[in-house]
Amino acid sequence: MMRSTVGPSETYAHKLASHVASTALADIPKSAIHAAKRVALDTIGVAWAASDSPGSAELRELAVREGGAADSTLLAFGDRVPASMAALVNGTLAGALDFDCLHEPSVMHCDIVILPAVLALAERQGASGTAFLEAIVLGNDLACRLGLTTCENGGWFYSSLYGGISAAAASAKLLGLDATGIRNAMGIALSSTGGSRQANVEKRFTKRMQTAFAAQTGVQAALLAASGVTGPSAILEGKCGIWEIYEAGDPTPLFDGLGSHYLNAEISLKKYPSCACNHAAAEAALRIVTKAKLAARDIARTKVTITPYMQQITGGAFNPGDTPQVDAQFNIYYSLASILLRGHLAIDDILPKAIFDPAIPPLIERIEVVVDESLHSLLAPATVEIETTDGRTFVEHVAHLPGAPEAPLSDTEVADKFRGCSSRGVDPLDPDRAEILATRVQMLEEIEDMSLFFRGVTRDVTSRQAA
Repeated sequence: MMRSTVGPSETYAHKLASHVASTALADIPKSAIHAAKRVALDTIGVAWAASDSPGSAELRELAVREGGAADSTLLAFGDRVPASMAALVNGTLAGALDFDCLHEPSVMHCDIVILPAVLALAERQGASGTAFLEAIVLGNDLACRLGLTTCENGGWFYSSLYGGISAAAASAKLLGLDATGIRNAMGIALSSTGGSRQANVEKRFTKRMQTAFAAQTGVQAALLAASGVTGPSAILEGKCGIWEIYEAGDPTPLFDGLGSHYLNAEISLKKYPSCACNHAAAEAALRIVTKAKLAARDIARTKVTITPYMQQITGGAFNPGDTPQVDAQFNIYYSLASILLRGHLAIDDILPKAIFDPAIPPLIERIEVVVDESLHSLLAPATVEIETTDGRTFVEHVAHLPGAPEAPLSDTEVADKFRGCSSRGVDPLDPDRAEILATRVQMLEEIEDMSLFFRGVTRDVTSRQAA
């Protein structure tokens, strides 16, 4: 999609930056603001729950040992570290359990990039809740739009590829930069843009870090732009821009309804802590097991029909290796076996004790995965057929990703998920602290100083040990 050379102010990045710079909260539809609060609460909750997941303690220790200005809070841990490091740690936590939100059309895990970056800078700057809210709405909308411009799914992890640029724009907005400053931040972020799905293919720990690197990039790019550093302008359409050297792109989604239709309101909140490619099948199996009151001993055979994309991401054999949690999260056989065995797929089901349960392999042997090559959609539909040992057959078809706009979680379900997640981790929140945090998210417009956002909620190591 290379264009002839144009001036900086005529590039797509500058037009997007101008929109970000000129948009205030009063210009944003209430539906988008409501959606942003739901997504923010969800992201904070799933990050909190992941604070005791494999690798999280080591990452927190690295951040604390690196030292520096006490700008921003590490979720659940309570330490304060430089903003860019907080974005890295919190971004990793937010993606660790694969329980984070997703914009299905663009396959963008937006908020685990945007929120860690903007939250870290909002604390650092003592920004208002209104400024924070503006930035996360605009950042998520931009990330979704960028993700829609490319659709080859050739191996780039779009959440990382476009996440850092979007986080840079949102972070620069929070810092109060003008259109040129925001464009420079986006251009600076281009130098750190990447993100391969090879980590997904090999089920490695860095899968959960790629969006965190993008969040860190967003913070650093915004701070550099604020200090006067400049970056390229034609980051998308230029001779060496993303659409020329990464994947071909279509600019249409960037400006379709820009400023009137906010895509963050279309973000799906996950029902299960696993790759979204598992969810439609998991939902179908759960409906059968629940309605028919089936136990594992009742099941003779299970057949699941899925899309080619679902097969590509989660359809391989289940062989947990040195990262068993990631292996379980990205495997449809394990997801279905967990539901057939336990009647649920929850956080406890992606812990080692559950993953290595000797009852899982025999159930997996009775699962057949069929790929319907005629299905060109990504994360749905899925059809599950279960035959019982006494000859009965049950079939369930799930047309949409659970939690998607077509099948959304209610506000009550989102609140329940937050309470369940925040009651886990290295510092499980009691109901009172959880309510303080949830209320602050719901009343962001009334917060004058985001540096106090976690006051009365987080505790340092000494306080946690004492408790």
